[in-house]
Amino acid sequence: MYINKKNHILSGVILGTALFNLVFESVESIQRLILKRAYSTSPDMLEMSLWNSRMICSFIKLLIIMVLFYMAWMKLKKLASTVGDDDMIEMAKLQREALGDKLSSLSAYSISQLMQLWAAIFIGAELVYDVTSIIYRDFVAALSTLFDMSDQAMANAFVDFYNNTHGFKYMGMQIAIMLGIFVTGVFLKDVLLKIVAFAVTAVYTLAFMILSMNTLVIFNRSVGIVWTSVIFHMTQTVGLAVLAIYMSKKYKGL
Repeated sequence: MYINKKNHILSGVILGTALFNLVFESVESIQRLILKRAYSTSPDMLEMSLWNSRMICSFIKLLIIMVLFYMAWMKLKKLASTVGDDDMIEMAKLQREALGDKLSSLSAYSISQLMQLWAAIFIGAELVYDVTSIIYRDFVAALSTLFDMSDQAMANAFVDFYNNTHGFKYMGMQIAIMLGIFVTGVFLKDVLLKIVAFAVTAVYTLAFMILSMNTLVIFNRSVGIVWTSVIFHMTQTVGLAVLAIYMSKKYKGL
C-alpha cells in the first residue's frame, strides 16, 4: 500500500541525522580549538582529552540516531497498520487505480526497505567506523613512538604517512553512504543520485591518492587539513542534508 504523499518519513530521518552530525561536528571543531595544544605537531586523535570527548560525542550521537530511526519506523508502521499484511498488495493496486499520480512516489514496503538500508548505514556502519577509528588511533600512537618529532625530516615523514593512510579511517563509512545514495537512486529510478554517488566516490579516491595535507593556524592553533576527512565530513553533514531536501522536494510521500 501507499502512505499519504504529505508524509516524508525517510527524507525526514535522513535530514535529522545530517543535522545531528553537523551539530556534533561543530562541537568537536570547537573542542579542538579550545583543548588542542598550540602548535602541536601530533595528530588530534593523539590528544587524549580530544579523543575522549570525541568518543563520548560519538556514543551520544549514535543513541540519538537510533531513537530517530525507531520513531520513524514506528510512524511508518502505524500509517501502514490500517491494512493487514495480506491485503497490502491489493490495496496498492486499488490506490494506483483510484489516485493515479496523486500517490506517494514509493510504496510503504519500498520505503521500509530503504529505511532499513539507511539504518544499517547510520547505525551499523557507524559502529564499525568507531571501532576502526580506535584501532587506527592505536596504530598511529604506536607508530609515532618510532619517529623523533624533534627531527624535522622525521616529523615530515610522519605527517606524510599520516596523510597517506588517514583516508582508510573514513573509507568504509564513505562507501556505505555512497552505496545508500546509489541504492536509493535505484529504487527511485533517479539517474542523478547514481551519478552523484559515483562522482563523490571518484573525488574521494582522487583526494586520497593525490592531495597532501595542509596546515592552517587558527587562533594560535595549528590545524591540519586532511582532504579525505573534509570530503567525508561534508558528505555526512551537508551532503546528506541536501539529499534529504532533494528527495522531499522532488518526490511525494518519501
